[in-house]
Amino acid sequence: MLKSVEGVYRDGKIELTDLPDDVRDDTRVIVTFLETNHIDLR
Repeated sequence: MLKSVEGVYRDGKIELTDLPDDVRDDTRVIVTFLETNHIDLR
């Protein structure tokens, strides 16, 4: 399963904009950092 969720990296942690409903705790993730200019993912 692949699922993309927007978030922000702040103080060494990833803060997700929306929490996914169907993802269990301890699910492995891959994090991709985007450039700092505004990107509208909608």
